[in-house]
Amino acid sequence: MKSSCKTFIFGTFLMLCCLSLIAQSGIVDTAIRKNDASQPATISFFIKKYVELKINEWQEKGEFETTSDYQARVSEENRNNKIEQYKNEVLTKLKNRRAKAIEWKSFTLESYDADNQSFLVRGDSGEYSIRVPLKDAKLFKQSWENMSFSNPDFYMDKNDHLKLSAFTITEPYTYNFFRYDDKDAPNYLNTKITYNFKPIDANDMGIGNREGSAKVNKKGITLDLTNVDVNIPKTGKSNPHGYALIIGNEDYSSFQTGLSSESNVDFAVNDAQVFKDYCINSFGIPESNIRLCKNATAGTINQNIDWLNKIIKIEGGDAEVVVYYSGHGLPDEQTKDAYMVPVDVSAANIQYAIRLNSLYSRLTESRTQKVTVFLDACFSGGARNSGLLASKGIVIKPKADLLKGKIVVFTSSSGTQSSLSIKEGHHGIFTYYLLKKLQETKGDISYEEMYGYLKKEVDLNCVKVNNKEQTPDLMYADELGDSWKGWRF
Repeated sequence: MKSSCKTFIFGTFLMLCCLSLIAQSGIVDTAIRKNDASQPATISFFIKKYVELKINEWQEKGEFETTSDYQARVSEENRNNKIEQYKNEVLTKLKNRRAKAIEWKSFTLESYDADNQSFLVRGDSGEYSIRVPLKDAKLFKQSWENMSFSNPDFYMDKNDHLKLSAFTITEPYTYNFFRYDDKDAPNYLNTKITYNFKPIDANDMGIGNREGSAKVNKKGITLDLTNVDVNIPKTGKSNPHGYALIIGNEDYSSFQTGLSSESNVDFAVNDAQVFKDYCINSFGIPESNIRLCKNATAGTINQNIDWLNKIIKIEGGDAEVVVYYSGHGLPDEQTKDAYMVPVDVSAANIQYAIRLNSLYSRLTESRTQKVTVFLDACFSGGARNSGLLASKGIVIKPKADLLKGKIVVFTSSSGTQSSLSIKEGHHGIFTYYLLKKLQETKGDISYEEMYGYLKKEVDLNCVKVNNKEQTPDLMYADELGDSWKGWRF
């Protein structure tokens, strides 16, 4: 009942706002005022009506306008430009009205995540993780009741609603400002840590016969001390010639109509974010040499592959490259080629995804010290949750890729297997054990040792927990022979 009431109120508010905007522009139309009941009261509907009315007015021939001048003015190109102008115009007005309706004072602040240096803010029917450096965190929390909010921005979701995508919080005493932007939001984990020490023997302390255990509790998710998101080893390594492209594609349903949240990839963004932290702290790759892409589109992924390709050429053989991907993978039903799937590419248009063979070629067309690829995805049509091909019941064994150059590829599964997640660890199970071993060894481990560990632990724990086999695989270029076995992280 509450949900229906909210939907009704929102629709009514939206309709009144849009009608008001159209009325203010001086082009009220009878059809708009009546609001044809067969049309939904959505943002897209009103934007369309607004643009149509403005375009119809613009493309009328003026009383004192010659035919030649009219034909020059009302060209196809000019008309398209005007459509874009009016669309942006009404969208800006709708965003401004939406911003005025937000009750900023109702926003609440959760506890600080010192590991990720972020706060979680709740409000306006959403949760927003904001990067706040450790040195500013205490004052930020103390000043919360007096914070000011400004510069909000919005995006249109799949349900045709304007959702808050960015805003600025200004601290009133120092005037420091903190920007939330969903394109670059930090990871946030509210952790409950349970120290599993052995019971303390009070007799050793001369204070009686009580037994006890030390516990620190925080409201949130329960994780034990072996969790890979904390205590990331800082090895002191420095690798100025190291570069990393890291992609975590989790939210497919927001980018594609008709997909449910079951088609999303649990924990893929966390996979990518934490892997980046290991690249910096354990591998010694400078943060400026790392590109982290969360919920990346085809355009974003291709641009960053191009960036990496240019870097490799300029480095002249000195580059050490890491590529990490967590998300959906798919095979082409005809060619059996395997593809990484951007969040805006559907199974029906797989040709617009990222073909793995093409990726490997771009990474090795120029000389490098080494290229290492980690793929926490399956390429048979299965998935952690519901695969993009699940509705068709398709499982395909992808074609083996041909590798050249100094490249090694770790994959999370083999053949037609699915790649699963470990919910307690908040990661794909392959990524969890990859990070766990890096944590235990501080990155001092050979590729051969890592592959042997992953092959055993991932497969064993998948069978124990899910009764499903998931055997990681490793591929390398023939020209490497056995030399890859001695490579180290």
